[in-house]
Amino acid sequence: MKKLHKIKTTLFLIICIALSFEYKAQTTGMIIEPATGVSASILDPNGDGYISTTTLGF
Repeated sequence: MKKLHKIKTTLFLIICIALSFEYKAQTTGMIIEPATGVSASILDPNGDGYISTTTLGF
């Protein structure tokens, strides 16, 4: 009985940790903190807030 409780607790903690990483993930390709100066045009070629020229990716 004690072993089963330990397994359930461990499984619960693993699931909580795995889900917490997903909530902190950045939106794919979206620029959160824009660059300034010369590098701004390199990181955001068309000024739409994404690092690629289309929203489909590279």
